[in-house]
Order: sequence, then C-alpha cells, then structure tokens
Amino acid sequence: MKYFYILFIVGLLLIHTAQAQQLERITNSLPVFAASSNISAANGILTIGVFSDASTVNQNNLELIRTLKTWNSKLIKKAIPHKKIEVTALDDTNIAEFKGQIIWVIDGDSFSLEKIKIHTNNGVFTIGTQELAFENYLFATLIQENSASMRISEPLFGLTLRAL
Repeated sequence: MKYFYILFIVGLLLIHTAQAQQLERITNSLPVFAASSNISAANGILTIGVFSDASTVNQNNLELIRTLKTWNSKLIKKAIPHKKIEVTALDDTNIAEFKGQIIWVIDGDSFSLEKIKIHTNNGVFTIGTQELAFENYLFATLIQENSASMRISEPLFGLTLRAL
C-alpha cells in the first residue's frame, strides 16, 4: 500500500509538470505571432493584457509570459524593439482602459468581446484560443493583421510576405 501512495503522488507531480510545460509551449509562440504582426512598443515598453471573464488570471501565468526567453531573441527584438515587457490581467472591468499593444483572450462573454473588438479595430494585436464563440469578435484582427503584414518593407524571419 505504501508503494501505491508513492506512485500516486509521483503521478500527480508528473501530470502537474506536463500541464505547466504545455502552457509554456503555447505562450512561447506569442512573441513569434506578435513579431509577425508589425506592432511596436510604446516608449520601449511592450504591454500585454491577458483577458479572462471566467476566472482571475493567475499571477504565475502572467510572470511566465513576461519572462519568456523568446522575447529576448535577436529576431523578436529586431521585429519589436523593446526594453521592458509588462503583462497585466484584464477582465470586463478594466478592458476599456487598456493601453497596450497585445491582448491574449482566454475566454469571454459577448459583452466583453465587443469591448475587445474595439481595441482590435484600433490596431491592438489580439490573439485568442480557437473558439467558435470568438469568431465574430476576433475575425477583424485577422483581416487587419493580414493587411498590415503586406506592408512590411523588409522580409521578416527570412520570409517575404505577399498578397494571395
């Protein structure tokens, strides 16, 4: 019985570690998407908002996004010149005052997503999980970012972008 408990605890630790690694893999792609969107940091500070209506965003997750090694890679720094990364938790109460460059949407209701759509239409790079409910609110980002990508004057990451 003693060995069963030890195996059970080890199993729980492995599951928790796998979930943390999955979050890090997903967040590591954020700088690459942001760099390809032709955004620029304001006064050297790149501000990212992580939006969730369902729950409060965990401070550890905000810190994970802020301290990603990918932000300091030469290619990302060339595409988005920045000195500092700030990551804030967003929800329905503070989304209207957000003055950053990137919004990462975890979940949201239609009322909140309408507010995010306003930011998207004003040029804030918005990325969300692949969720059918977000289709009407984040589609404007895809159109806007695609048109912005065609205006890049030099190749990004060795790729030349052109209209289809």
